[in-house]
Amino acid sequence: MHSAPDRVVPWDSLVVTHPFHPLRGHRLRVRFVKRRGADVVFVCDTESGMSVTLLRAWTDRGAAPVGYRVSAAALGELRLLLDALASRCPDSEGGGR
Repeated sequence: MHSAPDRVVPWDSLVVTHPFHPLRGHRLRVRFVKRRGADVVFVCDTESGMSVTLLRAWTDRGAAPVGYRVSAAALGELRLLLDALASRCPDSEGGGR
């Protein structure tokens, strides 16, 4: 009977890279990988023994972040969207609740 040797390879674990995830910077053991639409998610074990599901983009297996800067044009578009949404609120002129 032949069995694979026990060894840790880089694909057995990953690092959480999402800037706001509570496990950011932690290396987790990958339990298994699932397809979700066109992407994959990783089901991993935490240090406390719980399991967590992570999107590929939230890990070191995803694409490198392009940065956190937002262009002035994008901010202008966001302002227009927020103004349009606020105009639909019944108390948009009254300063909120």
